Amino acid sequence: MSDLFASLGAYGGAALSSFAFGLIPFNPDLPLFAISATLLDSPSQLPLLVTIATVAHVIAKVITYYLGIQLLRLPRGRFKRVIEKAQARLDDPTSRWARWPKVIVFVSSVVGLPPLYVIGFVASAMRVRIVPFIVLVTIGRVIHFGVVAGLPWIAW
Repeated sequence: MSDLFASLGAYGGAALSSFAFGLIPFNPDLPLFAISATLLDSPSQLPLLVTIATVAHVIAKVITYYLGIQLLRLPRGRFKRVIEKAQARLDDPTSRWARWPKVIVFVSSVVGLPPLYVIGFVASAMRVRIVPFIVLVTIGRVIHFGVVAGLPWIAW
């Protein structure tokens, strides 16, 4: 896999892996850590690497956000009842999802719990509008990817 990243360069590899792993349920940290550890010549390259990885990942999360909206409209029959029941839980003002949806999106984008992969699909159901979603995920991913990409430089 590192040969693929080497052929794309550090920045192309970061963009490709961050985008792809924003759409599929796989951790984007491993490739980003490997790119930072093996393909960067200096820690001065970290801000650009983190920026590129963040932008690519946020684009993927926006796609999952809009897919989530469409998926909520699709179900019929038994699945429609399951979706409606889940939506009722999200709409319940006493649920933690309803009380702090923006906090959940931000925490998920920083630490990954609950998984940001899932949050991308359900953020619209949690009544988080697209602009705050993009802002929160961007800030959270900059923090997260900054730590992940910086670790190899701190450790050595």
